[in-house]
Amino acid sequence: MSSAIPAITWLEDPSPYAYLRKTYYDSMSGRGFKTGNGLKRRIGNFYKLLGYRIIAKPEGWGAERVWETYRYEIYWLKDYDRGCPNELPGYATRGMPTEACLVKELSGW
Repeated sequence: MSSAIPAITWLEDPSPYAYLRKTYYDSMSGRGFKTGNGLKRRIGNFYKLLGYRIIAKPEGWGAERVWETYRYEIYWLKDYDRGCPNELPGYATRGMPTEACLVKELSGW
């Protein structure tokens, strides 16, 4: 696996949100994401994908490479997170999920 970690690829400006959920996601594709449509089937109450980056990828492209995967770090929201359509009262003014990170602490924002 490669050790260089690239910058986050933002699909949308995250600054309107106080926090984003950060999750690790494995995929057979190294092409990244254009939208979060493929994630809707895998994540309950998925609202939107705002950014991602590949944090590990297979090395070499020879015939011996069969089932290796790419590991992504994805930044996303559920539909009941703060600032989303079905916002929960507990997230409206305080608190955030355990896997969340503050937008202002992410590189580039």
